[in-house]
Amino acid sequence: MRDEATGTKGKLRFEGVEKAFPTKDGEYKALAPISLDVEERQFVALIGPSGSGKSTVLRLVAGLEERTAGEITMDGDAIFGPGPDRGMVFQDHALLPWMTVKENVLFALDCNPDGRDKEEREKAASEYLDLVHLSRFADQKPSQLSGGMKQRVGLARAFALDPRVLLMDEPFGALDALTRGVMQTELLGIWEEAAKTVLLVTHDVDEALLLADRIIVLSQGPQARIKADMNVPFERPRDQDEILSSKEYPELHRELLALLREEIAV
Repeated sequence: MRDEATGTKGKLRFEGVEKAFPTKDGEYKALAPISLDVEERQFVALIGPSGSGKSTVLRLVAGLEERTAGEITMDGDAIFGPGPDRGMVFQDHALLPWMTVKENVLFALDCNPDGRDKEEREKAASEYLDLVHLSRFADQKPSQLSGGMKQRVGLARAFALDPRVLLMDEPFGALDALTRGVMQTELLGIWEEAAKTVLLVTHDVDEALLLADRIIVLSQGPQARIKADMNVPFERPRDQDEILSSKEYPELHRELLALLREEIAV
């Protein structure tokens, strides 16, 4: 894996960021001015009711949407458009069905030249497939994999690109509860191995408490705003059973659910 110890790695800053969409009935202002700092290598979960602009925030950081006002910077540089310094993991794994598992990872690397030669790209693909326990499936096609395995390929692909920021839009939302738990554990292991700044969109309070250092609660739209900014007190590395049995967990869980219910009731 590449050296993560040098240089600034993925500090994000939102300054007065707004996003509006045109509609047939006029402008829909999805996000009110949002100002927020995300430290490098911090794992931040975004939660909120449907229509709170969680995915819009991710798409703005990814450069897939243009902000209406304000500025988003990464390590001091303004974000304009997509780039390989930001990796995206979607709920839909988006694998190319005619390629093998390893070819899917290599294709992403080949499309984003970063100075690594062919041998280094091959090594990166193999390392991350090994990290998600898919080395023995490297020559399989996506149709031969389970849903959880496909999402593992998506994780391997995103981390192999060596982005400074990883953006995850409900990546485990379509999985059954057991597979989802396995994938959460996999993600924790990968993140601890090659810590990146992460923005995770989720509707799952338990998932946010297990994975994140910090949880941002967004209010109901239109003009969604930051309703709460909560630090998660659990030490790393994390064990799900220990977290669930901790004295802090029930109160944090109740507090987050209460914040969400307030917005749903609006």
